Amino acid sequence: MTPETAEQLKVIEIEAEYNVAASYPAAVLNSSQNKGEALKFIDYLYSEAGGKILAKYGFIKVGSD
Repeated sequence: MTPETAEQLKVIEIEAEYNVAASYPAAVLNSSQNKGEALKFIDYLYSEAGGKILAKYGFIKVGSD
């Protein structure tokens, strides 16, 4: 949802017992040819800046679950 689309959406609350939180694992493969970049990306997900972006799009901060 963006400010431009907010008025077009209808929010439906889901009872906690039916609301399943998704998880999105991230890892660096041993066979990766870009291990350094992959590690930097994962570090960014854990950073304050990464957390702000995740929160902006409705995700919880990495490691807060």
